[in-house]
Amino acid sequence: MPISLSKADTFRLSLISDMSVPEEKRPYFEFAPLTGRQQKVMATALENLTDGKTTALSIIEDSFGLITPHIVGWGNLFNKEGLEIAFHKDEMEDILQFQEAQELAWKVFGYAPQLEELKNSASQSPISTEKSASPEPVKDAKTP
Repeated sequence: MPISLSKADTFRLSLISDMSVPEEKRPYFEFAPLTGRQQKVMATALENLTDGKTTALSIIEDSFGLITPHIVGWGNLFNKEGLEIAFHKDEMEDILQFQEAQELAWKVFGYAPQLEELKNSASQSPISTEKSASPEPVKDAKTP
């Protein structure tokens, strides 16, 4: 679940198909964290995409509709002439296939910062620092 560590936080996601590209050149899509309410809406929409009752056109439209409100940028995307593609939300359908939009939607829905990010923030760590039990003395391997 996306957790905003500050009002200006965003996070970057890459497509599975781009993971073989070196990180500094890898295409990425940048998103704003979701609120709990936005997650609920996205969860419902993702369920509807997989229920088998929707039309092909609505699947495509809904796939892009899930990520459009949350995308705030992209990078390392180039056209056939090698020119960088400037970010414009309304051009997403010219850049991505609907399956890629769905992949990003699932990733946006399930994104959570790594523990190291939380540790370095003012947010409380999700892991309790309180001792759960007193440590037992270490027994010798020969002791039954």
